[in-house]
Amino acid sequence: MVIRNRDRCGGLLYDFTLLLNNFQPKIVKRSTMRKLLAISLLTLFITVTAAPIASAQCPMCKSSVESSLADPDNNVGRGLNTGILYLLATPYLLVGAVGFMWWKKLKKKDNEASSPSTEA
Repeated sequence: MVIRNRDRCGGLLYDFTLLLNNFQPKIVKRSTMRKLLAISLLTLFITVTAAPIASAQCPMCKSSVESSLADPDNNVGRGLNTGILYLLATPYLLVGAVGFMWWKKLKKKDNEASSPSTEA
């Protein structure tokens, strides 16, 4: 929590120092750190090795869609566009769902706090 001291005019630097002074670091076991490091390195390795393969797919998709434009019975282009829309919409739907659940939880907490207690 940042509390501004009216006696000192330290500004943002002073506020940041107060924030750091109140920070309590969580102690993490060495085995947990090793697991996290191993997973991070594995993810980095897979990402680096898969990048050339992934970039090679773009021209292949483009040539496939261009060749399917000549044939009206082939729906490759429409399927590709639908897949792109699904990939585009998924993160927004997930963030919206989490935001909605968060909002409902806050609303429920506010209703509980504002309702008068009926204890005798």
